[in-house]
Amino acid sequence: MRRFALLWLAPTLLLLVLAVWPLATGEQTLVLRDIFNTHLSLKIFGAEALRHGEIPLVDPTRGGGQPYLGNPNAFPLYPTNLLFLAGSPLWGLNAHLWLHWLLAPFALYWLGRRLGLAREPAWVAGALYAGSGFIASLLNLANMLGGAALAPAFAAAVLDGAEPERRRAPAAMALLWALLLLAGDPMTTAFALLLALSAAAVLHGRRAGWGRFAAGVGLGTLVALPQLVEMVRILPVSFRGFWGYGGAGRPVGGWDLRLAPDLLWPFAFGRPDELLFWGGRLTGGDSPLLFTLFPGLLALVLAAAAAGSRDRRTAWAAGLTGFGLLIVVGASGPVLGWVFRLPGGSLLRFPAKAWLLVTVGASLLGGIGAARWLAGQGRRLMGSALAAAAGIYLAAWIALLPGAGAGWRLLRAVAPREIPDLVIGWERLRLAGLSLWGLLIALLLGLLLYLGRRHPAGALAAALALHTATQLLLLAPARYHDAAAPYLEPPAAAALIPPGSVIAQGATTGLLGKSNLEIDGLGERNPATLLRYLHTAVAPWAGQPLGLLFELDLSPEGLDQFMTFVVANDMKRLGPAQQLRVLRATGVEILLLDRDWPGLTQLAEAPLGTSRLRIFAIPEPLPQAAVTGARLPAPYLPAALAAVVAPEFDPRRVAVVAGDFPPRDGPPGTVRIQRFDAEEIVVEAEAPPGGGTLVLRRAYLPIYRAEVDGHVVPTEVANLTRLAVELPPGAHTVRIRADRRPTRIAFAIALLALGLTAALALAGWPPARIRRPDAAP
Repeated sequence: MRRFALLWLAPTLLLLVLAVWPLATGEQTLVLRDIFNTHLSLKIFGAEALRHGEIPLVDPTRGGGQPYLGNPNAFPLYPTNLLFLAGSPLWGLNAHLWLHWLLAPFALYWLGRRLGLAREPAWVAGALYAGSGFIASLLNLANMLGGAALAPAFAAAVLDGAEPERRRAPAAMALLWALLLLAGDPMTTAFALLLALSAAAVLHGRRAGWGRFAAGVGLGTLVALPQLVEMVRILPVSFRGFWGYGGAGRPVGGWDLRLAPDLLWPFAFGRPDELLFWGGRLTGGDSPLLFTLFPGLLALVLAAAAAGSRDRRTAWAAGLTGFGLLIVVGASGPVLGWVFRLPGGSLLRFPAKAWLLVTVGASLLGGIGAARWLAGQGRRLMGSALAAAAGIYLAAWIALLPGAGAGWRLLRAVAPREIPDLVIGWERLRLAGLSLWGLLIALLLGLLLYLGRRHPAGALAAALALHTATQLLLLAPARYHDAAAPYLEPPAAAALIPPGSVIAQGATTGLLGKSNLEIDGLGERNPATLLRYLHTAVAPWAGQPLGLLFELDLSPEGLDQFMTFVVANDMKRLGPAQQLRVLRATGVEILLLDRDWPGLTQLAEAPLGTSRLRIFAIPEPLPQAAVTGARLPAPYLPAALAAVVAPEFDPRRVAVVAGDFPPRDGPPGTVRIQRFDAEEIVVEAEAPPGGGTLVLRRAYLPIYRAEVDGHVVPTEVANLTRLAVELPPGAHTVRIRADRRPTRIAFAIALLALGLTAALALAGWPPARIRRPDAAP
């Protein structure tokens, strides 16, 4: 065991720890895409609530109060939330990511061992998985990375369930399944379930311990019940609840076979650290969900060696890889094209997530190939694969040299016309350099393969260390990071905004048309420059810690309120006067722009790159609570939008309410706020003689329960997105609370299930005796 730790574990783990050390110390932060765009804003609010001992249902800092506990993007019940008590939200989010990266090799190692691999080849499989382009690309997708790190471990626990002596397998299954559900990406969880089910069915069949499997999955589901219940409660009014996951009627993030060069050249179509992707013609214009899928040459060579193995384990790993590939080819492929059109098929919104199956299967094939290497088998296959790779890299290097025209013509034909020739020239040189790297790695692996004839273990361990080191180097753009300190300092412009203001951010988004950022760019193209610009402009993650509220700021996965999504999208096609009326209707008090807006009062301005951040006051917006006398019907959303953008609309006097009823006119009433918290609002309201509508600066969600003078009344949608209650004439006490009764029941059941899981872990559950899978070669 000591030799195994020193020769195999230590080099891989040392290299991984060196890679994450700047993140672990808090000096650096990952910055690509969803780190700041999605996760950080959600975790800032969640961390503050957790410090106060709360797990809220609603996040009032975004969009007038959007779902929190029911939003998987926030992973609000995942255990790594405790990290946010030990440091800043930015450090906690980074820790969530690098901890799961370090967990990934051990998870696949466990699965390899359950498949019958010896320690060394099982660790090779785990290291190939952790060093893959797939895992590197997930270092900005906190939800997916959690699921990807846990999926092999869950499959291993399910295989444990088929072993009578492994009495604690149901408890392990329950905990891992609960974690997968809480990790926050339903599609990754579904693929993890498919992974585990297929392994148990192929390797054990009817003797797979299905009773224990059902118990483990059932208990795990109950442990995760509070988050599941809240997601079901908010789903009907979410964007996905209305439109599913199909977007414009097609999958997003599919994989065209012409992207295959990325398997040999990392970031073959552009590097994320340069904000460059020039393969849009091959992705339908979409940016890739995964920056690169480059597995490394050793992974390809060892997988090729596995072709000589003839057992069910190898057949299952190869079948898993092939099935995943059938899904990831996207809408044009033989599977997804018709599956997507079936009822519920739109859940496959991102077929690229099936790379989980491909990468797990291919990494296990690499482990099987490593077992053959150690046994002195498969050398001809490995040698042929290395020779083919070396030939490809050499031919590509020659074609991409500055004096050759073939490489230039090919890149120019693939790249969009708007990509300048100068950029294509630099890309040609970059790919030529990668080809040279590939050739060098192929030669070194060939040398180690030759030396492995006498010392197979030492040669393979050296090859694995070489693989890990070169993967960390070549895949570094996927984990691009910046100094953390600038993002922990409040932007100077925030001091110019009144505390507690409701803000619409138009300076860094396309909410009100293209900003100067989108028009002129930043000059130097890298994510750090972009994010520091956004931070200076008081992006949500910069303003939330200061108590600022951001309207029309939404979670991109689509589990926020549907009407808010529609309004934010429709804003782009409205004229300035109409946009202003929508902002007033939603209660926006402050507008941030990087350009002038005639007619608005400018409160202040601050430097913003080569431009200026202008801070405008919105005149007469919807207050926290208003009682309107006039009431207009809106039988459908376009009618509501037309009424709100009409010149005569005043949100303090008129409520545009969803429904079909006779319109009503009347003077406004009065209101006095007694309490206005995230989950409870209490007001004293005086409705006019004809009755009134209490309109709140809070997004409508079905979880709210309203009482007028102690009597339960229905809630309504007013002014496109706001929560409202109809009032009879006279004075009333109105109390609106987020209904926590289902949540409390779900938490009680979850605690009972967790207790039962703990009992199973202590006592175990011995099943009937069954047969083991095929032995290792």
